[in-house]
Amino acid sequence: HLGGEDRVAVGEDQDRRAQEINNRRVGTVIEVLAEGVSLRNGRRWAGRSRTHMTVVFEPAADPHPGDQVNVRVERATPQTLYGVLVS
Repeated sequence: HLGGEDRVAVGEDQDRRAQEINNRRVGTVIEVLAEGVSLRNGRRWAGRSRTHMTVVFEPAADPHPGDQVNVRVERATPQTLYGVLVS
């Protein structure tokens, strides 16, 4: 059983590793299943990659929920990739 400080350390280590992995995706184009307008920014859309990563992107056109789109990843956080729609 982990104490409070140990749980924080494990969580920070997981975030650090996830950030390192996601940073490798910056600059790449990934296929995304568009889900709909982002909950935090109505000008962006959100979807899921094939590996179930949340991807938030700025659409160049009007996508529809269920569309498969290609997104060039421009930045990353431990839990989310951000990018722009590419053709």
